[in-house]
Amino acid sequence: MAKYSKYFTQEEYACPCCGESEMDDNFVERLDSLRWKINRPLILNSAYRCDKKNKEVGGVKGSAHTKGLAVDIRCSNSQERYQLLKWAYSLGFSGIGIADTFIHIDDKKGDPRPNSWLYSK
Repeated sequence: MAKYSKYFTQEEYACPCCGESEMDDNFVERLDSLRWKINRPLILNSAYRCDKKNKEVGGVKGSAHTKGLAVDIRCSNSQERYQLLKWAYSLGFSGIGIADTFIHIDDKKGDPRPNSWLYSK
């Protein structure tokens, strides 16, 4: 469990299934930097997920969410998406997925990195 976050509560990071929030401290620190750079509240659609919840939502096996190394941040328009992408890339997050309503940001190890993708419907 991350010890400290300036902008997010433990509840925002917690798995909706079991309430665990085993977020990586370094990832949380960089996420706080992202929030500071953007200078507006960020809404986390998803953060830590236990294996059960990850499977339930169709997440990939070994997802960065299950390691506390990923969040999905709500975006309601293209300007919000642009700002998130600009700062996420500049802060060195290694995995970025782009969807209509959210941006996935992670620091998963392994897979070829850096890596970006689009979510299809």
